[in-house]
Amino acid sequence: MEVDAVLALPLLKQAGITPEQPFKTFEATPHLSSLFQELQDLSRVEALGVEQELSACAYRIFAHLLALWKGKTSQAQHFPTVERMRQFLVADQIQTRSITAVSEQAGLSASRLRVLFKQATGLSPKQYQLALRMERAARLLSDGALPVGMIAEQTGYDSIYHFSRQFKRMLGVSPSQYRAATAISNKNR
Repeated sequence: MEVDAVLALPLLKQAGITPEQPFKTFEATPHLSSLFQELQDLSRVEALGVEQELSACAYRIFAHLLALWKGKTSQAQHFPTVERMRQFLVADQIQTRSITAVSEQAGLSASRLRVLFKQATGLSPKQYQLALRMERAARLLSDGALPVGMIAEQTGYDSIYHFSRQFKRMLGVSPSQYRAATAISNKNR
């Protein structure tokens, strides 16, 4: 990406960046962390069009940083707590822990943690964990190696029926239909 200095300098000045104060420190939000995680995940994909997706993700990161820089994004004092919880949910997608147990570890009430988590991510902790599980299931289905029952187990479901219902509710197609569609899509690449 190239930047024309003649155009950039007035923008930098307007943003308050000066030679005396070239940096501004702010706390990373969970949304920013998830954008970087998305960028990292995309960088591992070898598929047609991934460069454009990487570019779009980089621009979203840049836009979010600019909003933080200009102070237009709220920075809740509990974002580090929310980020730890988000990381916990990312790392532990199979077990569904109660929000009460997690909130006690954070030293907050369950309702307060839910509010802060939703403010930071746009989703409740349960919705966030469900979305993570479905994303993982979709990746595993795309690979085509594991049976649907094993994918259900690996994403924390005791029942293939419950997994299939959740998957269809979230993605609009059954796991088998999703696998077939991605197989056709991968074949056409």
